[in-house]
Amino acid sequence: LVIMEDKRIEQVVNDLYSFYRGLVAKKFTENVPAPHIQSLSKELMKLYRGDYHRLCVAMPPRHAKSSMISLAFPLWLIFHNPNLNILIINNSSELSMKFGLELREMFYEYGKYFNVYLSKLKQSQTFFKFCDSEEKLYNGSVRLVGASGSITGHDADYIIVDDPYKGLAEELTPTALQKKVDWFNIIVEQRIEPHTR
Repeated sequence: LVIMEDKRIEQVVNDLYSFYRGLVAKKFTENVPAPHIQSLSKELMKLYRGDYHRLCVAMPPRHAKSSMISLAFPLWLIFHNPNLNILIINNSSELSMKFGLELREMFYEYGKYFNVYLSKLKQSQTFFKFCDSEEKLYNGSVRLVGASGSITGHDADYIIVDDPYKGLAEELTPTALQKKVDWFNIIVEQRIEPHTR
């Protein structure tokens, strides 16, 4: 059983990097200070505050960018405002399910500290709605989908595109690359509203 003191809750709520280190990275074998993730958290906080609406992140593999951007950040956002709608796009439906399971575990474990619970009425491996302790539904949701998958009918306050390419040779041909660019321009861009980040 994890019990957090009020002071600790306040720290992780107000600082994304503390949230990441204290709640998400604590499960890693090596949870050590990571200056590059601390810098990334500062940029994500600027995005949250509205300093800008788009952010592109490029880091080598195995540098925890996905655990920060696809796990910690949406979790932190929903705990701040459970009425947000967040769309997370990964390179495959299998990866979306993997991230979905990890997010679900963390919502179960930490939601009680923020009065945000997974709704029993509306959830799947890749789609979550939220409610308060009295089971009153919030308006927000988290939806995960594989790149090139269908996202029609789902507006989003935040769209996270995490490694839309698997890195396989057949995906890196000019034709395959253009297909992915076209999918982004036609499908993803249509979901972007003036307020979308």
